[in-house]
Amino acid sequence: MADIAINFVGPLPTNKGFDRVLTITNRLSGYVRLLPARKADTAADVAAHFHEGWHHLFGLPQSIVSDCDKLFTSKFWVALHKRLNVKLQLSSAFHPKTDGHSEKTNKTAFQIL
Repeated sequence: MADIAINFVGPLPTNKGFDRVLTITNRLSGYVRLLPARKADTAADVAAHFHEGWHHLFGLPQSIVSDCDKLFTSKFWVALHKRLNVKLQLSSAFHPKTDGHSEKTNKTAFQIL
């Protein structure tokens, strides 16, 4: 099982209704998935993106590191991963290096997009 980092890049110019990107990074290998997302997405939408773009392909991670975005701290997201036995780790606002993988991925993705 992998440890992953998850975050959003955006806002971006709207394309086919999508205005940001969900980034998922394997913290060991550095493998990155970029998934289209919307600012209006709910935690359930993000869970669906995660399932289709990561879980369906690679299985459940052991842990997920993310920032404190309201979607990653929602009751739904927390309860879902507790039930799936996936450890959620939130980076603090004043110590973003905790989530350095996502920050590096986001910077690169933003430059490319």
